[in-house]
Amino acid sequence: VVMTPSISCIREQLSCENAEHIVASASRSATRVERTLYYPYHWYRLHYSLVTWIGRPRFEVECLVDARKGLVSTADAFETHELRPPLDDVLETCVEFDAGWSAARRTLSHELGRKHRAATPLPFELVAGGLLYKKFWIVRCGSDGTKVLLDSSSGQFITLSGAAA
Repeated sequence: VVMTPSISCIREQLSCENAEHIVASASRSATRVERTLYYPYHWYRLHYSLVTWIGRPRFEVECLVDARKGLVSTADAFETHELRPPLDDVLETCVEFDAGWSAARRTLSHELGRKHRAATPLPFELVAGGLLYKKFWIVRCGSDGTKVLLDSSSGQFITLSGAAA
């Protein structure tokens, strides 16, 4: 097995056994983790400020951009750690860091501008960023071949294939 160079990962909140148990509880059938995947995200920590009657408070926001599809989302604070997973488990990026940064600025400017009712675009300052990976498991459940993709941070899952799909 060829191992990757060290990659930075969002620390998972669940173990492989937890993943199997979560899916088994929902499907009421036997489960087995079939594969582990490391999905790439561009991570950006941004500072921004607002002009208010009491001054100019600074805010911080964490933003993740799906490095395969370019979808933007804000994130709660998370811990990271370094791993060296098998190369076959690490998905390639399709979106460059700068393109992700443009998408993050555009989306956050719209969402946060609306949230704070800002009349002008909010100025963002990139204070940290990089490429991060998040662990997912593909779990097979039951005898019908149903597979689900389970998020190692939240425990949420979606059905990928099988009789239930």
